[in-house]
Amino acid sequence: MSRRVDERAVTVQIGAVLMLAILVSALALYQVSAVPDQNHETEFTHNERVAGELVELRDTIRNAGSERLEGGVPITLGAQYQTRTVAINPPAPSGRLSTSDPRPVKVENVTIEEGDPDGTIQDVLDDPPTTRLLTYDPRYNEYRGPTTRIEHSLLYNEFGAANVTLEEQTMLDDDSVTLVFLEGSLSRSTTGTVSVDVETIGGPTGESKFESNGSGNVTITLPTDSPERWEAALGTTFEGSPQENARIRNSDHQNVTIELANETYDLRLAQVSVGDGSTPDSRFDDARAPASEKGSGTFTVEWDSDAETIQEGQTERIDVHVTDDQTGDPIADVAVDFARRGGGSVSFSGDTQADTDETGTASIDVTGESAGETTIFASTVSGTDRLLVTVDPFEPPADGPYFDVQITQTNSPVTEGETVTVDATIENRGTQPDTQTIQLVASDGVELDSQTVSLESGEQSTITLEWDTTADDAGDQTIRVSTDDESDQTTVRVERNSGATGPTVDSFDTSEQPGNNAGIRYSWAVSAGDAELESAVVELHRDRTPVDRHTHPLSGQNGGSNNEKFADLGNGQEYTLRLTVTDTNGNTAEAVETQIAG
Repeated sequence: MSRRVDERAVTVQIGAVLMLAILVSALALYQVSAVPDQNHETEFTHNERVAGELVELRDTIRNAGSERLEGGVPITLGAQYQTRTVAINPPAPSGRLSTSDPRPVKVENVTIEEGDPDGTIQDVLDDPPTTRLLTYDPRYNEYRGPTTRIEHSLLYNEFGAANVTLEEQTMLDDDSVTLVFLEGSLSRSTTGTVSVDVETIGGPTGESKFESNGSGNVTITLPTDSPERWEAALGTTFEGSPQENARIRNSDHQNVTIELANETYDLRLAQVSVGDGSTPDSRFDDARAPASEKGSGTFTVEWDSDAETIQEGQTERIDVHVTDDQTGDPIADVAVDFARRGGGSVSFSGDTQADTDETGTASIDVTGESAGETTIFASTVSGTDRLLVTVDPFEPPADGPYFDVQITQTNSPVTEGETVTVDATIENRGTQPDTQTIQLVASDGVELDSQTVSLESGEQSTITLEWDTTADDAGDQTIRVSTDDESDQTTVRVERNSGATGPTVDSFDTSEQPGNNAGIRYSWAVSAGDAELESAVVELHRDRTPVDRHTHPLSGQNGGSNNEKFADLGNGQEYTLRLTVTDTNGNTAEAVETQIAG
Protein backbone atom coordinates (compact mmCIF):
# COMPACT_ATOMS: atom_id res chain seq x y z
CA MET A 1 0.00 0.00 0.00
CA SER A 2 1.46 3.42 -1.00
CA ARG A 3 1.30 6.53 1.18
CA ARG A 4 0.41 9.98 -0.11
CA VAL A 5 2.99 12.66 0.73
CA ASP A 6 1.56 15.99 2.01
CA GLU A 7 3.48 18.75 0.14
CA ARG A 8 1.80 21.71 1.84
CA ALA A 9 4.51 22.07 4.50
CA VAL A 10 7.19 22.14 1.81
CA THR A 11 5.34 24.92 -0.04
CA VAL A 12 5.14 27.00 3.14
CA GLN A 13 8.88 26.59 3.76
CA ILE A 14 9.74 27.61 0.20
CA GLY A 15 7.51 30.67 0.54
CA ALA A 16 9.18 31.64 3.81
CA VAL A 17 12.62 31.27 2.25
CA LEU A 18 11.57 33.44 -0.72
CA MET A 19 10.13 36.11 1.57
CA LEU A 20 13.34 36.13 3.61
CA ALA A 21 15.40 36.44 0.44
CA ILE A 22 13.27 39.38 -0.74
CA LEU A 23 13.63 41.06 2.66
CA VAL A 24 17.41 40.57 2.69
CA SER A 25 17.67 41.94 -0.85
CA ALA A 26 15.58 44.98 0.06
CA LEU A 27 17.73 45.67 3.14
CA ALA A 28 20.90 45.28 1.08
CA LEU A 29 19.57 47.70 -1.55
CA TYR A 30 18.63 50.17 1.18
CA GLN A 31 22.10 49.84 2.72
CA VAL A 32 24.02 50.44 -0.51
CA SER A 33 21.73 53.07 -2.01
CA ALA A 34 19.50 54.94 0.43
CA VAL A 35 21.92 55.08 3.37
CA PRO A 36 24.75 56.77 1.40
CA ASP A 37 22.28 59.28 -0.09
CA GLN A 38 20.87 60.16 3.32
CA ASN A 39 24.35 60.43 4.84
CA HIS A 40 25.44 62.64 1.93
CA GLU A 41 22.56 65.01 2.74
CA THR A 42 23.53 65.00 6.44
CA GLU A 43 27.14 65.86 5.58
CA PHE A 44 26.10 68.59 3.13
CA THR A 45 23.83 70.18 5.75
CA HIS A 46 26.63 69.98 8.32
CA ASN A 47 29.05 71.69 5.93
CA GLU A 48 26.63 74.61 5.54
CA ARG A 49 26.35 74.84 9.32
CA VAL A 50 30.08 74.77 9.99
CA ALA A 51 30.61 77.42 7.28
CA GLY A 52 28.40 79.76 9.31
CA GLU A 53 30.35 78.95 12.48
CA LEU A 54 33.61 79.73 10.69
CA VAL A 55 32.13 83.10 9.67
CA GLU A 56 31.60 83.77 13.38
CA LEU A 57 35.17 82.64 14.18
CA ARG A 58 36.54 84.92 11.49
CA ASP A 59 34.50 87.86 12.82
CA THR A 60 35.64 87.17 16.39
CA ILE A 61 39.31 87.16 15.34
CA ARG A 62 38.77 90.40 13.47
CA ASN A 63 37.03 91.97 16.47
CA ALA A 64 39.84 90.82 18.76
CA GLY A 65 42.15 92.80 16.51
CA SER A 66 40.29 96.02 17.34
CA GLU A 67 39.58 95.59 21.05
CA ARG A 68 40.89 93.33 23.79
CA LEU A 69 38.68 90.23 23.77
CA GLU A 70 38.77 86.81 25.39
CA GLY A 71 36.17 84.15 24.65
CA GLY A 72 35.32 80.91 22.92
CA VAL A 73 33.68 80.18 19.57
CA PRO A 74 31.99 76.75 19.23
CA ILE A 75 32.79 74.90 16.00
CA THR A 76 30.95 71.67 15.12
CA LEU A 77 33.82 69.76 13.54
CA GLY A 78 32.03 66.49 12.78
CA ALA A 79 28.60 65.40 11.54
CA GLN A 80 26.24 63.00 13.31
CA TYR A 81 24.21 60.54 11.23
CA GLN A 82 20.62 59.63 12.04
CA THR A 83 20.15 56.57 14.24
CA ARG A 84 19.28 53.43 12.25
CA THR A 85 17.49 50.28 13.46
CA VAL A 86 18.17 47.84 10.63
CA ALA A 87 20.83 49.54 8.48
CA ILE A 88 24.41 50.28 9.45
CA ASN A 89 26.12 53.66 9.40
CA PRO A 90 29.85 54.07 8.75
CA PRO A 91 31.86 55.70 11.55
CA ALA A 92 30.75 59.28 12.20
CA PRO A 93 32.84 61.69 10.11
CA SER A 94 35.23 63.98 11.95
CA GLY A 95 36.67 67.33 10.98
CA ARG A 96 40.02 68.96 11.71
CA LEU A 97 40.62 72.62 12.55
CA SER A 98 44.26 73.64 12.59
CA THR A 99 46.68 76.51 12.26
CA SER A 100 49.53 76.55 9.78
CA ASP A 101 53.17 76.83 10.72
CA PRO A 102 54.31 80.40 11.45
CA ARG A 103 54.74 82.31 8.18
CA PRO A 104 56.41 85.69 7.63
CA VAL A 105 54.81 89.06 6.90
CA LYS A 106 56.65 91.91 5.23
CA VAL A 107 55.80 95.65 5.11
CA GLU A 108 58.00 97.84 2.92
CA ASN A 109 58.42 101.50 1.92
CA VAL A 110 56.40 102.74 4.90
CA THR A 111 56.83 105.48 7.46
CA ILE A 112 54.55 106.43 10.37
CA GLU A 113 53.24 109.95 9.89
CA GLU A 114 51.52 110.38 13.26
CA GLY A 115 50.36 108.39 16.30
CA ASP A 116 53.73 106.75 17.12
CA PRO A 117 55.57 108.99 19.60
CA ASP A 118 58.11 106.39 20.74
CA GLY A 119 58.64 104.65 17.39
CA THR A 120 57.20 101.30 18.53
CA ILE A 121 54.73 100.90 15.66
CA GLN A 122 57.44 101.73 13.13
CA ASP A 123 59.59 99.06 14.75
CA VAL A 124 56.80 96.47 14.34
CA LEU A 125 56.38 97.36 10.67
CA ASP A 126 60.13 97.17 10.05
CA ASP A 127 60.32 93.73 11.71
CA PRO A 128 56.81 92.18 11.84
CA PRO A 129 56.11 89.01 13.82
CA THR A 130 55.03 85.88 11.99
CA THR A 131 51.39 84.96 11.55
CA ARG A 132 49.38 81.79 10.93
CA LEU A 133 46.52 80.70 8.69
CA LEU A 134 43.48 78.70 9.85
CA THR A 135 42.18 75.64 7.98
CA TYR A 136 39.07 73.49 8.47
CA ASP A 137 39.33 70.11 6.74
CA PRO A 138 36.18 67.93 6.75
CA ARG A 139 36.58 64.18 6.55
CA TYR A 140 33.22 63.08 5.24
CA ASN A 141 32.34 59.61 4.00
CA GLU A 142 30.03 60.63 1.14
CA TYR A 143 30.07 64.39 0.45
CA ARG A 144 33.28 65.70 -1.08
CA GLY A 145 33.16 68.83 0.99
CA PRO A 146 35.55 71.77 0.56
CA THR A 147 38.47 72.73 2.75
CA THR A 148 37.67 76.12 4.32
CA ARG A 149 40.43 78.63 5.04
CA ILE A 150 40.66 81.87 7.03
CA GLU A 151 43.44 84.21 5.87
CA HIS A 152 43.77 87.75 7.22
CA SER A 153 39.92 88.06 7.44
CA LEU A 154 39.39 86.49 3.97
CA LEU A 155 37.22 83.34 4.22
CA TYR A 156 36.99 80.95 1.27
CA ASN A 157 36.22 77.37 0.28
CA GLU A 158 38.76 75.29 -1.61
CA PHE A 159 37.27 72.69 -3.97
CA GLY A 160 40.36 70.99 -5.39
CA ALA A 161 41.69 73.39 -8.02
CA ALA A 162 38.73 75.78 -7.69
CA ASN A 163 38.27 78.24 -4.81
CA VAL A 164 35.14 80.19 -3.85
CA THR A 165 35.09 83.24 -1.57
CA LEU A 166 32.61 83.04 1.32
CA GLU A 167 33.39 86.37 3.02
CA GLU A 168 35.53 89.16 1.56
CA GLN A 169 38.59 90.47 3.37
CA THR A 170 38.16 93.37 5.80
CA MET A 171 41.84 93.84 6.59
CA LEU A 172 42.08 96.60 4.01
CA ASP A 173 39.51 99.36 3.56
CA ASP A 174 39.62 102.39 1.28
CA ASP A 175 41.79 104.38 3.67
CA SER A 176 42.61 102.04 6.57
CA VAL A 177 44.66 98.90 7.25
CA THR A 178 44.20 96.51 10.19
CA LEU A 179 46.92 93.87 10.51
CA VAL A 180 46.09 91.01 12.89
CA PHE A 181 48.96 88.61 13.57
CA LEU A 182 47.61 85.18 14.49
CA GLU A 183 49.50 83.27 17.20
CA GLY A 184 49.18 79.82 18.75
CA SER A 185 49.36 76.20 17.66
CA LEU A 186 45.87 74.75 17.14
CA SER A 187 45.07 71.23 15.96
CA ARG A 188 41.69 69.80 16.95
CA SER A 189 40.07 66.76 15.34
CA THR A 190 36.82 65.24 16.58
CA THR A 191 33.34 64.10 15.58
CA GLY A 192 31.80 66.57 18.03
CA THR A 193 32.00 70.28 18.87
CA VAL A 194 35.05 72.16 20.12
CA SER A 195 35.39 75.63 21.55
CA VAL A 196 38.11 77.72 19.93
CA ASP A 197 39.57 80.16 22.44
CA VAL A 198 40.19 83.58 20.90
CA GLU A 199 42.18 86.11 22.93
CA THR A 200 43.85 89.43 22.23
CA ILE A 201 47.41 88.99 23.52
CA GLY A 202 49.02 92.09 22.03
CA GLY A 203 47.54 95.55 21.45
CA PRO A 204 45.48 96.61 19.71
CA THR A 205 47.59 99.65 19.01
CA GLY A 206 46.23 103.14 18.93
CA GLU A 207 45.11 104.41 15.56
CA SER A 208 48.10 105.86 13.75
CA LYS A 209 48.68 107.04 10.19
CA PHE A 210 51.27 105.87 7.70
CA GLU A 211 52.36 106.74 4.19
CA SER A 212 55.12 105.94 1.71
CA ASN A 213 58.66 106.77 2.81
CA GLY A 214 59.45 108.02 -0.67
CA SER A 215 61.04 104.79 -1.93
CA GLY A 216 57.91 103.75 -3.78
CA ASN A 217 54.38 102.73 -2.93
CA VAL A 218 53.78 100.90 0.35
CA THR A 219 53.67 97.11 -0.10
CA ILE A 220 52.40 94.43 2.30
CA THR A 221 53.40 90.81 1.63
CA LEU A 222 51.12 88.22 3.25
CA PRO A 223 51.17 84.41 3.31
CA THR A 224 48.31 82.71 1.47
CA ASP A 225 47.23 79.36 0.08
CA SER A 226 45.12 80.96 -2.66
CA PRO A 227 46.69 83.92 -4.53
CA GLU A 228 43.81 83.90 -7.01
CA ARG A 229 41.28 84.65 -4.23
CA TRP A 230 43.29 87.75 -3.28
CA GLU A 231 43.57 88.78 -6.91
CA ALA A 232 39.79 88.49 -7.17
CA ALA A 233 39.33 90.50 -3.96
CA LEU A 234 41.75 93.34 -4.75
CA GLY A 235 42.42 93.19 -8.49
CA THR A 236 45.77 93.60 -10.22
CA THR A 237 45.42 97.25 -11.26
CA PHE A 238 44.58 100.45 -9.42
CA GLU A 239 42.09 101.56 -12.08
CA GLY A 240 38.84 99.65 -11.70
CA SER A 241 40.15 97.75 -8.68
CA PRO A 242 37.53 96.16 -6.37
CA GLN A 243 39.35 97.87 -3.49
CA GLU A 244 40.13 101.54 -4.00
CA ASN A 245 43.86 102.45 -3.87
CA ALA A 246 45.06 98.83 -3.69
CA ARG A 247 46.10 96.06 -6.06
CA ILE A 248 47.99 92.77 -6.08
CA ARG A 249 51.45 93.69 -7.32
CA ASN A 250 52.70 90.11 -7.64
CA SER A 251 52.05 86.66 -6.22
CA ASP A 252 53.30 83.10 -6.09
CA HIS A 253 51.82 79.92 -4.65
CA GLN A 254 52.67 80.98 -1.05
CA ASN A 255 52.46 84.78 -0.88
CA VAL A 256 50.72 87.84 -2.25
CA THR A 257 52.19 91.33 -2.30
CA ILE A 258 49.58 94.08 -1.94
CA GLU A 259 50.58 97.50 -3.27
CA LEU A 260 48.88 100.61 -1.89
CA ALA A 261 48.56 103.85 -3.80
CA ASN A 262 50.75 106.64 -2.49
CA GLU A 263 48.21 107.93 0.05
CA THR A 264 47.91 108.29 3.81
CA TYR A 265 46.22 105.39 5.64
CA ASP A 266 44.92 104.75 9.15
CA LEU A 267 46.71 101.81 10.77
CA ARG A 268 45.88 99.43 13.60
CA LEU A 269 47.98 96.43 14.72
CA ALA A 270 47.14 93.54 17.06
CA GLN A 271 48.23 90.04 18.02
CA VAL A 272 45.52 87.42 18.58
CA SER A 273 45.88 83.89 19.98
CA VAL A 274 43.75 80.94 18.83
CA GLY A 275 45.77 78.04 20.25
CA ASP A 276 48.43 76.82 22.63
CA GLY A 277 51.96 78.08 23.02
CA SER A 278 51.24 81.68 22.10
CA THR A 279 54.14 84.09 22.62
CA PRO A 280 52.97 87.71 23.05
CA ASP A 281 55.05 90.43 21.40
CA SER A 282 55.51 93.13 24.03
CA ARG A 283 55.90 95.82 21.37
CA PHE A 284 52.13 95.72 20.74
CA ASP A 285 51.28 96.59 24.34
CA ASP A 286 53.85 99.40 24.35
CA ALA A 287 51.68 101.01 21.65
CA ARG A 288 48.31 99.86 22.96
CA ALA A 289 45.35 102.11 22.20
CA PRO A 290 44.26 104.48 25.02
CA ALA A 291 40.69 104.58 26.22
CA SER A 292 38.42 106.11 23.61
CA GLU A 293 37.31 109.69 24.13
CA LYS A 294 33.96 108.72 22.64
CA GLY A 295 32.45 106.36 25.18
CA SER A 296 34.05 102.98 25.77
CA GLY A 297 35.37 102.50 22.24
CA THR A 298 33.52 99.18 21.99
CA PHE A 299 30.06 98.65 20.53
CA THR A 300 26.88 96.72 21.19
CA VAL A 301 25.33 95.34 17.99
CA GLU A 302 21.65 94.40 18.15
CA TRP A 303 19.05 93.41 15.58
CA ASP A 304 15.52 94.75 16.01
CA SER A 305 14.42 91.28 17.16
CA ASP A 306 15.77 87.79 17.82
CA ALA A 307 13.97 86.30 14.81
CA GLU A 308 12.36 87.40 11.55
CA THR A 309 9.98 85.66 9.15
CA ILE A 310 10.04 86.28 5.38
CA GLN A 311 7.80 84.79 2.73
CA GLU A 312 9.47 82.88 -0.08
CA GLY A 313 10.11 85.25 -2.98
CA GLN A 314 9.75 88.40 -0.86
CA THR A 315 12.44 90.92 0.10
CA GLU A 316 12.47 92.59 3.51
CA ARG A 317 14.73 95.36 4.82
CA ILE A 318 16.01 94.47 8.30
CA ASP A 319 17.67 97.00 10.62
CA VAL A 320 20.52 96.53 13.07
CA HIS A 321 21.59 99.10 15.68
CA VAL A 322 25.05 99.99 16.99
CA THR A 323 25.45 101.71 20.37
CA ASP A 324 28.32 102.49 22.71
CA ASP A 325 28.86 99.77 25.32
CA GLN A 326 29.04 102.15 28.27
CA THR A 327 27.00 105.21 27.33
CA GLY A 328 24.33 103.49 25.24
CA ASP A 329 24.55 106.31 22.70
CA PRO A 330 24.05 105.47 19.02
CA ILE A 331 27.27 105.41 17.00
CA ALA A 332 27.26 106.83 13.46
CA ASP A 333 29.61 105.98 10.58
CA VAL A 334 30.43 102.46 11.79
CA ALA A 335 30.93 99.84 9.07
CA VAL A 336 28.64 96.82 9.58
CA ASP A 337 29.39 93.59 7.70
CA PHE A 338 26.52 91.18 6.99
CA ALA A 339 26.99 87.43 6.49
CA ARG A 340 24.77 84.35 6.38
CA ARG A 341 25.29 80.85 7.70
CA GLY A 342 25.32 78.31 4.91
CA GLY A 343 23.17 79.21 1.92
CA GLY A 344 20.00 78.55 0.04
CA SER A 345 17.21 79.93 2.22
CA VAL A 346 18.01 83.63 1.88
CA SER A 347 20.12 85.95 -0.24
CA PHE A 348 21.28 89.54 0.19
CA SER A 349 20.39 92.27 -2.28
CA GLY A 350 23.12 94.82 -2.92
CA ASP A 351 26.23 95.36 -0.80
CA THR A 352 26.93 93.19 2.24
CA GLN A 353 28.43 96.14 4.12
CA ALA A 354 26.66 99.31 5.26
CA ASP A 355 27.58 102.29 7.46
CA THR A 356 25.38 103.29 10.38
CA ASP A 357 23.48 106.58 10.11
CA GLU A 358 23.15 109.25 12.80
CA THR A 359 20.74 106.99 14.73
CA GLY A 360 23.30 104.15 14.76
CA THR A 361 21.20 102.13 12.29
CA ALA A 362 22.37 100.05 9.31
CA SER A 363 20.12 98.00 7.02
CA ILE A 364 20.33 94.93 4.80
CA ASP A 365 17.80 93.74 2.19
CA VAL A 366 17.10 90.01 2.69
CA THR A 367 15.26 87.93 0.09
CA GLY A 368 13.59 84.61 0.92
CA GLU A 369 14.85 82.13 -1.68
CA SER A 370 13.40 78.86 -0.38
CA ALA A 371 11.55 77.59 2.67
CA GLY A 372 13.80 76.94 5.67
CA GLU A 373 15.87 78.64 8.37
CA THR A 374 19.10 80.61 8.10
CA THR A 375 21.16 82.56 10.63
CA ILE A 376 22.50 85.92 9.48
CA PHE A 377 25.18 87.93 11.27
CA ALA A 378 25.84 91.65 11.69
CA SER A 379 29.42 92.45 12.73
CA THR A 380 31.44 95.56 13.46
CA VAL A 381 35.07 95.80 14.49
CA SER A 382 34.03 95.16 18.09
CA GLY A 383 30.69 93.39 18.22
CA THR A 384 28.52 90.74 16.53
CA ASP A 385 24.86 89.77 16.74
CA ARG A 386 22.96 86.96 15.04
CA LEU A 387 19.41 86.78 13.74
CA LEU A 388 17.36 83.68 12.93
CA VAL A 389 15.47 84.16 9.66
CA THR A 390 12.64 81.77 8.81
CA VAL A 391 11.45 81.62 5.20
CA ASP A 392 7.83 80.51 4.92
CA PRO A 393 6.67 78.73 1.73
CA PHE A 394 5.00 80.96 -0.82
CA GLU A 395 1.23 81.21 -0.44
CA PRO A 396 -0.67 82.80 -3.33
CA PRO A 397 -3.19 85.49 -2.44
CA ALA A 398 -6.61 84.07 -1.59
CA ASP A 399 -8.39 86.23 -4.16
CA GLY A 400 -6.10 87.94 -6.63
CA PRO A 401 -3.24 87.63 -9.14
CA TYR A 402 0.47 87.32 -8.31
CA PHE A 403 3.03 87.61 -11.11
CA ASP A 404 6.30 85.86 -10.28
CA VAL A 405 9.40 86.58 -12.40
CA GLN A 406 12.67 84.76 -13.01
CA ILE A 407 15.46 85.82 -15.35
CA THR A 408 16.48 82.71 -17.29
CA GLN A 409 19.09 83.94 -19.77
CA THR A 410 20.98 86.94 -21.18
CA ASN A 411 23.34 87.34 -24.11
CA SER A 412 26.05 88.90 -21.92
CA PRO A 413 28.74 89.91 -22.67
CA VAL A 414 28.01 92.39 -25.45
CA THR A 415 30.05 95.23 -26.92
CA GLU A 416 28.92 98.81 -26.26
CA GLY A 417 26.48 99.85 -28.94
CA GLU A 418 25.05 96.33 -29.19
CA THR A 419 21.74 95.16 -27.71
CA VAL A 420 21.45 93.26 -24.43
CA THR A 421 18.64 90.69 -24.54
CA VAL A 422 17.10 89.37 -21.32
CA ASP A 423 14.83 86.31 -21.27
CA ALA A 424 12.47 86.11 -18.31
CA THR A 425 9.73 83.68 -17.31
CA ILE A 426 6.58 85.28 -15.90
CA GLU A 427 4.14 83.07 -13.96
CA ASN A 428 0.80 83.99 -12.45
CA ARG A 429 0.90 82.18 -9.10
CA GLY A 430 -2.27 83.87 -7.92
CA THR A 431 -5.89 82.77 -8.15
CA GLN A 432 -7.15 85.40 -10.62
CA PRO A 433 -6.16 86.39 -14.19
CA ASP A 434 -4.40 89.72 -14.69
CA THR A 435 -2.57 91.92 -17.19
CA GLN A 436 0.63 93.59 -16.04
CA THR A 437 3.44 95.67 -17.55
CA ILE A 438 6.79 93.91 -17.11
CA GLN A 439 9.72 96.34 -16.91
CA LEU A 440 13.46 96.03 -17.54
CA VAL A 441 15.08 98.58 -15.23
CA ALA A 442 18.68 99.80 -14.83
CA SER A 443 20.36 100.07 -11.42
CA ASP A 444 19.60 103.81 -11.31
CA GLY A 445 15.88 103.14 -11.81
CA VAL A 446 15.71 104.14 -15.49
CA GLU A 447 13.32 101.97 -17.53
CA LEU A 448 15.13 100.27 -20.42
CA ASP A 449 12.25 98.27 -21.95
CA SER A 450 8.79 96.93 -21.09
CA GLN A 451 6.16 94.45 -22.28
CA THR A 452 2.52 93.87 -21.40
CA VAL A 453 1.68 90.30 -20.37
CA SER A 454 -1.75 88.74 -19.74
CA LEU A 455 -1.87 85.47 -17.80
CA GLU A 456 -4.56 83.20 -16.42
CA SER A 457 -4.15 81.70 -12.95
CA GLY A 458 -1.30 79.13 -13.09
CA GLU A 459 -0.25 80.21 -16.60
CA GLN A 460 3.30 81.26 -17.46
CA SER A 461 5.00 82.97 -20.38
CA THR A 462 8.60 83.63 -21.44
CA ILE A 463 9.36 87.11 -22.76
CA THR A 464 12.47 88.83 -24.13
CA LEU A 465 13.33 92.38 -23.10
CA GLU A 466 16.01 94.47 -24.82
CA TRP A 467 18.45 97.22 -23.89
CA ASP A 468 20.28 99.17 -26.59
CA THR A 469 23.63 100.04 -24.99
CA THR A 470 25.68 103.15 -25.73
CA ALA A 471 29.32 104.18 -25.42
CA ASP A 472 28.71 105.21 -21.80
CA ASP A 473 27.54 101.77 -20.66
CA ALA A 474 30.85 99.85 -20.63
CA GLY A 475 31.41 97.77 -17.48
CA ASP A 476 29.43 95.40 -15.30
CA GLN A 477 25.81 96.60 -15.12
CA THR A 478 23.05 95.39 -12.78
CA ILE A 479 19.63 95.21 -14.43
CA ARG A 480 16.26 94.16 -12.97
CA VAL A 481 13.06 92.69 -14.40
CA SER A 482 10.01 93.71 -12.36
CA THR A 483 6.32 92.84 -12.22
CA ASP A 484 3.78 94.55 -9.98
CA ASP A 485 4.47 91.86 -7.36
CA GLU A 486 8.09 90.78 -7.60
CA SER A 487 11.46 91.37 -9.30
CA ASP A 488 14.63 89.49 -10.25
CA GLN A 489 18.01 90.96 -11.08
CA THR A 490 21.24 89.95 -12.77
CA THR A 491 24.57 91.46 -13.83
CA VAL A 492 25.56 91.80 -17.48
CA ARG A 493 28.86 92.91 -18.93
CA VAL A 494 29.16 95.58 -21.61
CA GLU A 495 32.63 95.54 -23.13
CA ARG A 496 34.31 98.62 -24.54
CA ASN A 497 34.40 98.87 -28.33
CA SER A 498 37.73 100.56 -28.80
CA GLY A 499 38.51 99.29 -32.28
CA ALA A 500 42.01 98.71 -30.93
CA THR A 501 44.32 95.94 -31.92
CA GLY A 502 45.28 93.68 -29.06
CA PRO A 503 48.64 93.16 -27.35
CA THR A 504 51.43 90.98 -28.75
CA VAL A 505 53.82 88.50 -27.15
CA ASP A 506 57.16 89.45 -28.73
CA SER A 507 59.20 86.72 -27.00
CA PHE A 508 58.79 84.02 -24.37
CA ASP A 509 61.87 81.91 -23.53
CA THR A 510 62.32 79.21 -20.89
CA SER A 511 65.30 77.24 -19.57
CA GLU A 512 66.42 75.04 -16.69
CA GLN A 513 67.43 76.87 -13.54
CA PRO A 514 71.15 76.33 -12.90
CA GLY A 515 72.28 75.22 -9.45
CA ASN A 516 71.20 72.62 -6.91
CA ASN A 517 67.55 73.66 -6.57
CA ALA A 518 65.46 72.25 -9.43
CA GLY A 519 63.47 74.95 -11.16
CA ILE A 520 62.68 76.81 -14.37
CA ARG A 521 63.76 80.27 -15.51
CA TYR A 522 61.76 82.32 -18.01
CA SER A 523 62.03 85.66 -19.81
CA TRP A 524 59.45 87.50 -21.86
CA ALA A 525 58.69 90.69 -23.74
CA VAL A 526 55.29 92.06 -24.79
CA SER A 527 53.99 95.13 -26.57
CA ALA A 528 50.63 96.86 -26.79
CA GLY A 529 48.41 97.61 -29.77
CA ASP A 530 46.23 100.70 -29.58
CA ALA A 531 45.64 100.40 -25.82
CA GLU A 532 48.06 100.40 -22.89
CA LEU A 533 49.24 97.18 -21.27
CA GLU A 534 47.61 96.18 -17.99
CA SER A 535 49.10 92.89 -16.73
CA ALA A 536 51.00 89.75 -17.62
CA VAL A 537 50.40 86.42 -15.89
CA VAL A 538 52.72 83.40 -16.15
CA GLU A 539 51.04 80.15 -15.08
CA LEU A 540 52.92 76.91 -14.35
CA HIS A 541 51.15 73.58 -14.93
CA ARG A 542 52.13 69.94 -14.70
CA ASP A 543 49.86 67.35 -16.33
CA ARG A 544 47.19 70.10 -16.69
CA THR A 545 47.23 70.72 -12.92
CA PRO A 546 48.03 74.30 -11.75
CA VAL A 547 51.27 74.42 -9.75
CA ASP A 548 52.16 78.12 -9.43
CA ARG A 549 51.60 81.52 -11.04
CA HIS A 550 53.27 84.93 -11.16
CA THR A 551 51.36 88.16 -11.81
CA HIS A 552 53.15 91.21 -13.25
CA PRO A 553 51.24 94.54 -13.36
CA LEU A 554 52.11 96.58 -16.49
CA SER A 555 51.57 100.02 -17.97
CA GLY A 556 52.51 101.82 -21.14
CA GLN A 557 53.21 100.24 -24.52
CA ASN A 558 55.98 97.76 -23.70
CA GLY A 559 56.82 95.37 -20.89
CA GLY A 560 58.97 92.42 -20.07
CA SER A 561 61.10 90.61 -17.53
CA ASN A 562 64.29 88.55 -17.56
CA ASN A 563 65.34 85.52 -15.57
CA GLU A 564 62.21 85.14 -13.48
CA LYS A 565 61.99 81.70 -11.87
CA PHE A 566 59.76 78.97 -10.51
CA ALA A 567 61.67 77.11 -7.79
CA ASP A 568 61.27 73.89 -5.75
CA LEU A 569 60.12 71.83 -8.73
CA GLY A 570 60.55 68.16 -9.55
CA ASN A 571 63.99 67.57 -11.07
CA GLY A 572 63.65 66.16 -14.58
CA GLN A 573 59.88 66.67 -14.73
CA GLU A 574 58.21 68.43 -17.66
CA TYR A 575 56.08 71.53 -17.00
CA THR A 576 53.91 73.80 -19.16
CA LEU A 577 54.26 77.59 -18.86
CA ARG A 578 51.50 79.86 -20.21
CA LEU A 579 52.04 83.61 -20.59
CA THR A 580 48.86 85.74 -20.87
CA VAL A 581 49.14 89.49 -21.46
CA THR A 582 46.09 91.77 -21.10
CA ASP A 583 45.57 95.39 -22.15
CA THR A 584 43.27 98.03 -20.67
CA ASN A 585 40.56 97.17 -23.22
CA GLY A 586 40.47 93.58 -21.99
CA ASN A 587 42.18 92.18 -25.10
CA THR A 588 44.63 89.33 -24.49
CA ALA A 589 47.46 87.44 -26.18
CA GLU A 590 49.05 84.15 -25.11
CA ALA A 591 52.18 82.09 -25.56
CA VAL A 592 52.85 78.57 -24.28
CA GLU A 593 56.15 76.76 -23.69
CA THR A 594 57.08 73.37 -22.23
CA GLN A 595 60.23 72.99 -20.16
CA ILE A 596 62.06 70.32 -18.15
CA ALA A 597 62.89 71.47 -14.61
CA GLY A 598 66.49 71.11 -13.59
